[in-house]
Amino acid sequence: MASITEVSDASSPRSLDAVSAAWLTARLQAHGVDAEVASFRPEGLGEVHGLLAELQRLHLAYGRGDGPKSLIIKFWAASEQNREVGLRFGVYRRELLFYRDAAAATGMALPVVYAAEIDDDDAFVLLMEDLGHLRTGDQVAGCSVTDAEACMDELVKLHSTYWNSVDGPEFDFAPHVNGPVNGDPLCQAAEACWPLMLEKIGHAVPAEMQTAGPSIVAAFAAMQAHLGTAPITLIHSDFRLDNLMLGTRPEDPKVVTLDWQGALRGRGIQDVAFFLSQNLEVELRRANERALVERWRTGLAAHGIDAGTADEVWADYRRAVLYCWLYPIVIAGSLDATSERGTQMTVAMVARSAAAILDLDCLSLLPEFG
Repeated sequence: MASITEVSDASSPRSLDAVSAAWLTARLQAHGVDAEVASFRPEGLGEVHGLLAELQRLHLAYGRGDGPKSLIIKFWAASEQNREVGLRFGVYRRELLFYRDAAAATGMALPVVYAAEIDDDDAFVLLMEDLGHLRTGDQVAGCSVTDAEACMDELVKLHSTYWNSVDGPEFDFAPHVNGPVNGDPLCQAAEACWPLMLEKIGHAVPAEMQTAGPSIVAAFAAMQAHLGTAPITLIHSDFRLDNLMLGTRPEDPKVVTLDWQGALRGRGIQDVAFFLSQNLEVELRRANERALVERWRTGLAAHGIDAGTADEVWADYRRAVLYCWLYPIVIAGSLDATSERGTQMTVAMVARSAAAILDLDCLSLLPEFG
């Protein structure tokens, strides 16, 4: 992997217009690809991926030899508003350091990374394998129960690898969920974004959630404090369908996880709650979520990890579902959706999260965080 803390090659790009065939050739050859890129054609992926980043598919033509037909390249967000959010939370450096320091041990299916380079101001480039032959996850459309089961299994791989083992300096790239980098800033963002969310998409927020909104926002810090207590593991924290690629053939991995900008140290149940409460269509979640939560719990048990009884894990799941209301608030209130699909995704997150909170009577938990 190319240097991740400093860039000595003046040809390294920080935007699409600075990408050259020579740079692509050098990065491929560094990974054993005996070929020379003659030209490339970009294809924007903004409609599907990337609120905090710009992603492009590069279709490659070779002057000598042969290599990947296409690659994915990632830069910081083109939208200045979204880029500032990314910089405020240090998400660009976080993702690149995940690939350097933690990715190999997870056992998860991840893309091959050909370049991961970043400057002191966090301008970066990430050059990755193109997984376009897989199905692109679609948070607006949701997924099947089979796909959701595969996602629970993939989270088991991540959480079991680092269960109560994230205290070393190699995990400094991942803030604690309730630490100074993530905790207070995210709570402050939720407080500021709550009225903005109502202004933008209040029609998607049930009346009961609108009434309870200020009390929930006031309790987020206490919820974070709970999610920051043992057992702690490495979590993705943005484990949603738009960040996943799903297998199409028996030989494919069932799930490949992308976009590690939000990696944190916290309770693994947060990833489970975020995925199930905001990615599944409401009726599908209602019919299957208890079994899916249990699949995660028993998956951990198969790795020798006692996450608690079924009732204890379910109780913690409800707490995490309530906390995950924070994310649609911040996304709806602070980010430029950049497209009609981005707006649809935000509305889906809000509507599904609110429905899960009400279905599971999570508002009754607020006195616990009073």
